[in-house]
Amino acid sequence: MFPILYILYFPSLIPLRMATSQQCEPSQQSESGKALKGHIFKSKKVQDPYQCLIFCYSEFTCQSYNYVITGKLCELNNRTKEARPGDFVRDETRFYMRRWKNRVSLGSVPEMPAESCREIKASEQGMAVSGRYWLEPRETKMKSKNFLVYCDMVSVDQVWTLLARFSNSDTKNWMDDSGDWWYDSTQAAGETADPSYNADMISPAFWLIGGSELKITRNDDSGHTPLLQTIGNCLSGKTFRSKITSYGNFRNGSVWSNGKCLGKCKVQYGGQYQTTEGFGQASCSSDLQGADEVGFWCVKGWSGSVIMIGGGGADCSDADHGIGTTVAKLTSFKIKENNRRESDFSNDAWGSITKSYSLNFWIR
Repeated sequence: MFPILYILYFPSLIPLRMATSQQCEPSQQSESGKALKGHIFKSKKVQDPYQCLIFCYSEFTCQSYNYVITGKLCELNNRTKEARPGDFVRDETRFYMRRWKNRVSLGSVPEMPAESCREIKASEQGMAVSGRYWLEPRETKMKSKNFLVYCDMVSVDQVWTLLARFSNSDTKNWMDDSGDWWYDSTQAAGETADPSYNADMISPAFWLIGGSELKITRNDDSGHTPLLQTIGNCLSGKTFRSKITSYGNFRNGSVWSNGKCLGKCKVQYGGQYQTTEGFGQASCSSDLQGADEVGFWCVKGWSGSVIMIGGGGADCSDADHGIGTTVAKLTSFKIKENNRRESDFSNDAWGSITKSYSLNFWIR
């Protein structure tokens, strides 16, 4: 009835199995000859495997542990093999055990931040749900710099991190003359972990989280259905800031380009894209860009977009449709002539600007 008692009297019996009662967590099986390397945060000598188990349960951040058989050393890990399969290696001197009872889910508290939304999904073996999580990417190399994000846990292969939000209902942030939010800001602003807000937002994920693809959704869609999703490894592992700033320095009124887009990615559309502001040229192709593309730093005449959605050029309403649109003279963040217009997103910078919803920007 209580196989755990055998552990107390026969600590050399490997593999270790624990199922103390029907009310406890599912039975737990150790993995002999295996260990998780590189994630040990505390270790100590113990008398037997059971003491190692108790040691793990006494530490809030213990996710799993390695037990050194001959030396009776207990090594506590702050990750599981599911979170870091590449670090789970063969080691005949140890066995590995995942913590099951009262384990704190990765990313659920600031003391246990994850490196990415994808790591959370892997650690929880697909059971993680969409919501607010704490991250501390490896690249920061600074303590106490964890931050809250919203993770959209669509599927194992579709885990999205909320980067930014574009709204026409507040003051100028994304279209500030300095270009600070695109280029330099390292301070979170706005509600970084709530995609329902209709206000500008920039998350540390904008400059810290790398990925391959982008998607755009509306703040009034709780399902986060992609209006647009890039395909073909648009980012190649870069953060979005690294991507968007790689085309040049357009701070403080520097002109973006001349009659072209400086970069492009292929896209596919979905959801309410046909009725969403900024997507007015999603079915049009012209000399600047095709319908199935999104362009970066696009200019036609005096019109431009930081992120142009769909076709652009003479037959597609020039270039002031998408995100970060302007008809400045010349095309830049700085308006050099009175009565010129710019917006966070629009079908036409000269036309009416919607304030009833905003656009969320994601990476995976």
